[in-house]
Amino acid sequence: MQNGRCHWHGGRTGRGALWHLPQYADCSTVAGEAKFNRKLRDQKRYADKRAARLATMTPEQRAKHDAWHRAHAPGAAAPRRANRERTRQSAEGRLLLAQAPRQRPSDPESTRIKKALAAASAELARLEARSAEPTEEDEGIFA
Repeated sequence: MQNGRCHWHGGRTGRGALWHLPQYADCSTVAGEAKFNRKLRDQKRYADKRAARLATMTPEQRAKHDAWHRAHAPGAAAPRRANRERTRQSAEGRLLLAQAPRQRPSDPESTRIKKALAAASAELARLEARSAEPTEEDEGIFA
């Protein structure tokens, strides 16, 4: 309604992230304890009714009921939408990681560079081996 109250029972419409969770009364007073016990009895009565209703469902009806509840999580729409998007992106990431890396076609320039690098590495190894061999000049001053 325009004044923010529910048109069915006249109470305020639930708001905030925890609107769907039960709010328990403070049990420090006698009235608060009575209100708390009444709320517990109401919740138990509702749970019993729900269990009886679920027990009478056919497997197809139960599957449809469970699918609806999975698709309609409580809470605000924005966090649910963000969670769905995060789940979708995670699935795409897992799919990309599971794929084998693609082999790029080698172009002639990179092949030429790799061959030149291999030749230079071989020449460096040959020069290092040659410089490690002892010569007559390496006797030093203590010979």
